[in-house]
Amino acid sequence: MNCPACAGALELSPAANHARCNRCDRLFTHPAMAEVAVPVGVDPLAHSESLGFPGPPAPALPPDPMTAMKNSFANKAANVGVRVKVGGVSVDMSRGGVGVDTSRLEKDLKNKAERTVSGWIWGCVGSVVIGGLILLGFLAIGGFVAWQVWFPGAGPTGATGDAGWDGKAPYTCPANGNVTISNVTASLPGETAITAGANCVLTLENVDITAGTAISAGGNAVITVNGGHLSGSEHAVSALGNSTVTASGVKVEGDVQHLGGAKVSGF
Repeated sequence: MNCPACAGALELSPAANHARCNRCDRLFTHPAMAEVAVPVGVDPLAHSESLGFPGPPAPALPPDPMTAMKNSFANKAANVGVRVKVGGVSVDMSRGGVGVDTSRLEKDLKNKAERTVSGWIWGCVGSVVIGGLILLGFLAIGGFVAWQVWFPGAGPTGATGDAGWDGKAPYTCPANGNVTISNVTASLPGETAITAGANCVLTLENVDITAGTAISAGGNAVITVNGGHLSGSEHAVSALGNSTVTASGVKVEGDVQHLGGAKVSGF
């Protein structure tokens, strides 16, 4: 049923004897649909209420303070997103649900893998270097021990004399050494008691040596013998290369030889 004036929807009064247009607020009798005149100066809506039509709804009362506070917090919580980090990964817990920053997760996992591989590589390199240093140390110690076992005459063997030689084993003057041996008695049958070479400068003071070869000089060795006794079943003195052997007041038993550019004097 529509308004005869504006075709708007009509509303019937509770007694159904009047109709009111919801668009133009005109009033009509029902069912004759004759327009009802509104007195001058009277509000049409107020007049329609006098005919039994309901008035406008009363405005809603504001909520009490406690309810208003709860509603405010609920509204803010619904519109505020929460972002947290779990194990370094960003997690967004907002009103749209829970979201995970997968790009950050992928990056973090990649970095962690790279750090793990890098640490493993450097750990292996460090282990190899340390192991190599330890091995070199053992080899050096083993070589020194072997040298002492295989070449017992390669250095001083006792505590007597300025060179620390006691005459109980053959002695080899160190290369470029400047050594003095004094008051030592040595008996080494079939062996070379003293060997000097490679620019060794050796002075023998009052030594008493009996051996296969008492003194063997080579290279650019310079040997000076003062006093004492030299006895050799093969050679008392054997001078080779560019060596020089000079004697003073020495008792010699055995052959004294010099070959090449070697020089021997005082015997």
